[in-house]
Amino acid sequence: MFPEHKIKEFGSKICDLIKGKDLTCQETKALFSQVLLNEQPDLQQGAFLATLTAKGETPEEIAGG
Repeated sequence: MFPEHKIKEFGSKICDLIKGKDLTCQETKALFSQVLLNEQPDLQQGAFLATLTAKGETPEEIAGG
């Protein structure tokens, strides 16, 4: 299924977004890659996209996407 350590790392980035922290271009690229390759459960994918949208994307995050 999905490796637990990857789910936890992805989840910690979601928590950062919830706290209003901006992601780097590289972090965003890595997270979007996992979404596009379906390497995260649907719930994680939706949470990432929703929290990024709710926070508001920075130019770096848009470039990473």
